[in-house]
Amino acid sequence: MANALTGSTEKCTALDKNIISRLWQAMERKFPSNWHSIMGRCINPKSGNLEAIATEWAIELNDLTTNQIGDGIKNLTKRTNKAFPPNAMEFKELCTGNEWDEALDQIMCKLQDTSYQWTNQVAFNIWYRLEYNPSLNETSATIAKKALKIYNMMDKNSMFGIPKIASIRQLPAPSTKSQKEKQIFQKNMSHSINKIKPSLFLNPNSQTQLPPLVKKLFEGKYTQKLIAEFEDKKYKCMDKFLTDKGVFT
Repeated sequence: MANALTGSTEKCTALDKNIISRLWQAMERKFPSNWHSIMGRCINPKSGNLEAIATEWAIELNDLTTNQIGDGIKNLTKRTNKAFPPNAMEFKELCTGNEWDEALDQIMCKLQDTSYQWTNQVAFNIWYRLEYNPSLNETSATIAKKALKIYNMMDKNSMFGIPKIASIRQLPAPSTKSQKEKQIFQKNMSHSINKIKPSLFLNPNSQTQLPPLVKKLFEGKYTQKLIAEFEDKKYKCMDKFLTDKGVFT
């Protein structure tokens, strides 16, 4: 029956008795001596509804897919106390592992610092699909909930790679003022593009449509010329400068 909980992105909700019932059967086989005595029945035979503890599990596992629940069953062997069944919160951690926690940490860092550079591919792909809009003034909890929903539905086999241009922050320390100026300009430009038109990073073919001068920036050339133009025309906003250069058309 454990196999019935894999190979699907079916959602588990507090009302989905079938998924919880299948999980209960799988756990009874894993813990034949104590699952029933600790957790009780899954379905009330009179009402046909989930029993209280089973309902708690259904609520705790809300938004997980059956694939993830199947992973949780497989990961039971990794526990120190293999003879004693997990509670719902512990089982959920077995379902998601550390991947989600690490991704959420980076997403929260990005919310606090827009210049934060991605190192986690899962976090970057969630953020790209999240389409975060600061003007909505959403709470961190709301954003985390949206991010988790994306994480649960995301196909890990078709994720975008982290943009190479995002590594500007990790460049060696500049040795001259002009080099430092170039790096700051490149960094600000990459942040602006990543915010307004991230597809330019994700689809290299789209970069062929950029104005020639701006294309050179992706190659690290003529940055000083762009800086001079930016300063000569007294731009105060990188977004406006790139719009006038035709990047966001």
